[in-house]
Amino acid sequence: MRVLFVSSANRKGEINPVVHNQGLSLIKEGVDLRFFGVRGKGVSGYLRNIGLLRKQIRDIQPDIIHAHYLLSGVVATLAGAKPLVVSLMGSDVHGSRGQRFFSSLLAKHCWKVCIVKTVRMQQALGTADSLVIPNGVDMELFRPGDREEACRKNGWDGSSVNVLFTSNPGRAEKNYLLAEKAVARAGVSNIKLQILKDVPRESVVNYLNAADVVLLTSLWEGSPNIIKEAMACNIPVVSTDVGDVREIIGETSGCFITGYDVDEISEALLRAIEYRTTDGRCHIVHLDAGTVAQSLINVYTRLAGS
Repeated sequence: MRVLFVSSANRKGEINPVVHNQGLSLIKEGVDLRFFGVRGKGVSGYLRNIGLLRKQIRDIQPDIIHAHYLLSGVVATLAGAKPLVVSLMGSDVHGSRGQRFFSSLLAKHCWKVCIVKTVRMQQALGTADSLVIPNGVDMELFRPGDREEACRKNGWDGSSVNVLFTSNPGRAEKNYLLAEKAVARAGVSNIKLQILKDVPRESVVNYLNAADVVLLTSLWEGSPNIIKEAMACNIPVVSTDVGDVREIIGETSGCFITGYDVDEISEALLRAIEYRTTDGRCHIVHLDAGTVAQSLINVYTRLAGS
């Protein structure tokens, strides 16, 4: 089966890393998968890719075209991609009302299959027939490691309490200021708020294993992979109640869901720091990338045979 992934490639000319990782997991399962990177900012920048995508489809004749995020789905729709699967990732549902409206409209009338990452997204979109398939985690890459060695590789002070903020502070929806205030409010003399930004994928595991706790204060998310990756490394987590984080964490000791109150988050940080490690890995085995890839293959097979 030949599948064409369509996704933004505006980050250093590379395919969105979450999408790229999902593609790699499908390749491992034997899928003949190719990538088409959409390059250009804004609606007009995306639309300039329509002709290029149409040519790519003619050249490789895929059995399935799978676009990721709303704008890539729009490009694929206008390029005449059929059968078209579109994965909505979070911001295209939980962001602006306009994004949610167009996502819902296209999902109902233009796309053969719409995939969302959480039940909450499915409900917000108003499409009961959309499929809930979260992103998987590479359990081979993300696994517990030695904290001292990870700190050394990152150039961190291993004697500090390292709180890892896992997003670009410049993105408003990631709510960095709240994280900064909560860490300061915790009142721990040697606590440091570390930033995970523009780090090669193979190095992310070192940042996680060097952290005493992973902190996520986002206003919205789809299915944040960094939480799954932290749990795969048995690292404590403090997160606001966004996306499917509550479902992912479940009853895992050392992982906490909070509101947006500074005191509540700082108290959760102090409790998480006491744990140092969790048994999170055993709680997410069902989200192994290979298992999720097989769910996608089942969708493709049904479409190809219809």
